[in-house]
Formats: sequence, C-alpha cells, structure tokens
Amino acid sequence: MANVTALTSSTQIAKRLSTTGVNLRTDHDPTGSLAEAITAASNDVAFHLASRYPLASLATSDWVASKTTTIAIWYLCQWRNNAVPKSVQEMYEGVIKELQQVQSGKGNVPGLDSGKILPQVVTQRTAWDRFPKERVVDSSSTGRGEGIIEYRDYREPNPI
Repeated sequence: MANVTALTSSTQIAKRLSTTGVNLRTDHDPTGSLAEAITAASNDVAFHLASRYPLASLATSDWVASKTTTIAIWYLCQWRNNAVPKSVQEMYEGVIKELQQVQSGKGNVPGLDSGKILPQVVTQRTAWDRFPKERVVDSSSTGRGEGIIEYRDYREPNPI
C-alpha cells in the first residue's frame, strides 16, 4: 500500500470501539493489524477525496477523521474472516456513499476549501425591448428576418 498520511488514530478508534473491542480484534497482531487498518482506511478516503482536496487539508478535518475511523473499524471487524456486525456494515456503506458524493462533486467536505480555483459564474439577464431585435450568430444563422433590427454579436467566431 502507498504511504498516505494517517487520517485517523488508534485513540479515535478506541474511543468508538472501546479498548477491549480493539484488543479483541487485534490480539493476533496488536500493533501491525491496527496500523494496517488505519493505513487501509486512510488509503480508501484518499482515493475518494485526494482528487478534490490536498492531503494536508484532509488530515486536519474532523469530518474526514470520523469517516476514516468508521472505515478502519470496518477493516478491524473483518480481520480473520469474522462477520462484520450489521451496525458497522451500515455505517461503512453510508460513509462510502458520502465519500462517493464528495468525489463526484455533489457534496463538499465541511470546513475545507478545495484549494482549486473555480471559474466565476455570471448570471446573464435578457432585457426585453419594446421593439424586437434579431440576434445574428454567424455560425448558426440560416438567413435574415425582414423588418427586424439586426443585432450582430461580435464575440461569436467568424464563419469560415
């Protein structure tokens, strides 16, 4: 696995799962399996969010830490081919859906700026005049109207 900044900690996992819960799931390899779960969860979150947010920003977000903790708990629960509890599975699926929404641009990480410069959006309004005008766009116009004042849009590319 790639070395990604850890987006959660063993303390956060123990707060949610309890120290005994962590010990029961990692008794075969106390340090290695917990570190592996944190790394795997951090990689999953980075996979979904790193295209929109810098990793340094993700590491400072409580929202990201909470989601990464849920994923790490899911990994710990399935070690040694154990069945994942239904509540953990439902939380995991909810987190993955949220991460996918952020990844697709339908949501944002609360409190984080994407660090990308987004284009300015300008609202354009059409003014309705008392006397109609014809707007001529050379690239798509098929002819000229009669008896209507012509307005030529000079920002449109010239026809070839």
